[in-house]
Amino acid sequence: MSHLLAALSARRRELLVLFSAAAMVLFGLGGLAWLFGVDSGPAGIEAESAFLWSFSTMTNSGVFSLAPGSWVGRLIQLSLVVLGIALISLLTGVLSSGFSASVEEEGRKRTARERRDLLIEAFSIQPTIPDRKLVARLGMTAARRRFLSFETIAAELRFPSDAVLEVMKHHPEFRLREVATKAGSFDTRLVVEHFLANRPYGGHRRLAGARVHVISTQSNADAFVGHFAGCLAERMAASYYSNEYFSSGSLLARERVNFASNEGYFLPALLIDSPALAAFRADVVNNIQVGDLVIYVGTSSAKADSLHLSLTLPALLADAGRRCTIDGDADRLSAELESRMGGITLDGDAPLTLGREGPYSLGPRPHLSRFLRDVMRAQVITVYANTTLLRHSSNAAYYGAIAALAGAAEAVCAGPLSGPREGAE
Repeated sequence: MSHLLAALSARRRELLVLFSAAAMVLFGLGGLAWLFGVDSGPAGIEAESAFLWSFSTMTNSGVFSLAPGSWVGRLIQLSLVVLGIALISLLTGVLSSGFSASVEEEGRKRTARERRDLLIEAFSIQPTIPDRKLVARLGMTAARRRFLSFETIAAELRFPSDAVLEVMKHHPEFRLREVATKAGSFDTRLVVEHFLANRPYGGHRRLAGARVHVISTQSNADAFVGHFAGCLAERMAASYYSNEYFSSGSLLARERVNFASNEGYFLPALLIDSPALAAFRADVVNNIQVGDLVIYVGTSSAKADSLHLSLTLPALLADAGRRCTIDGDADRLSAELESRMGGITLDGDAPLTLGREGPYSLGPRPHLSRFLRDVMRAQVITVYANTTLLRHSSNAAYYGAIAALAGAAEAVCAGPLSGPREGAE
């Protein structure tokens, strides 16, 4: 029954055309039968009988039997029979094709669900045993892979490339990326990302009682920054907010929304045409409290430092004499992070570097970080990770940087950063 309803829904336009054509034939030829007569002229048949005879003849149902005696009647009868056969054949073809398409689509969806589960399982396993030991040692056992390459999917999961595209068609938590094979190279390859997708804008994971929140607004525009922020949130047992579907540089107008800097944060009435951004703002406002710690994660160019850091406390906290979660200041946080980053190197033995303030501090007034500080009265750590660290570093450098950042933030706290994991959504 469900397939029949799906067929009717999928072919509703074709069915509308067919029924319209059938009505035109029925009333057109029925009207001629009444005007010119079927047997003995216009007076020989009533209008109701003419249309009933036309319907009976066209459908071959035998509801109203009348043998035409005039040549006009026979011509009308012949036209009704031929057109009736044609219309019924077309109706049968439309319904059968719709039914078959519904069955095939259901089969594709079922296969896509099975392959989706396999892909999710593959993302949950780090590529090598040393990588698995690394994330376990850093307290990040829930960390997913940054990506799966098409080559890996084909070799280990035995999926053809079109099967991956079919999975992404039905399941929006996967995204295709084109990334350079190494820093500074023009050679690229296609990889698949997996991300949390449970909100109109992307992903939100709320932990009951959490006083720490990790936010990424550039997850759609920049490769792997959403993964970086998600792993940081997992490591710190923090609530997580990530824009996965929108970017100011999107080719599609409906996805061209700037989540990083938008006047709508300060003037909600402007978000009437941006329901996804309105939902994002509502989640932020409903979950972040005065004095909470928010880590805003963005991206910087490959020429910038590996991580760029700034920390701001809202003036209201100091003015009101409130007890801050963070005991120290940006200098202490930077010193702690530099200490923890010591010994972590990128490929080629280049050390991770740390930048401060400058162009990567709080953005202009519409920027989300300013809204978090000035309106939400939260403590904001703004972190920008450069593209080399995000896309081309080894897992040791990548996860090491996440663990160092989490450890540094925890080290400058006066108390627990978050509530228990129970009650996570």
